[in-house]
Amino acid sequence: MEQESKSNIAEKEQLNKLADELDVLQQQKRGEQGDIIIQKLIQRLRSGDAYAAKVFCGNEADKFTAYRNDGIPLIIEKLYGGSGSPWFTVERQLQSQQRNKGTQSR
Repeated sequence: MEQESKSNIAEKEQLNKLADELDVLQQQKRGEQGDIIIQKLIQRLRSGDAYAAKVFCGNEADKFTAYRNDGIPLIIEKLYGGSGSPWFTVERQLQSQQRNKGTQSR
């Protein structure tokens, strides 16, 4: 039971870290005003509920277009673990880039 609470704490810390990173991105893009879609995702992440954050992303995926090159890859990597997100084409691009890096480093 103690190990379960430690893993739960670690997951919440990871979600908070992702929320912080997304907050920085939205401030860089939108300034003080922020971006309502990212703010809503940040709320779910800070509540520690990864499932609610994933459901939100699935329902609102089309509204993240301004974050296609920076925020979406971050969300795919840190919330979805690299696969299973609603952004299939971005996922494929990231996986292709990773395979190419692996081939080049040999």
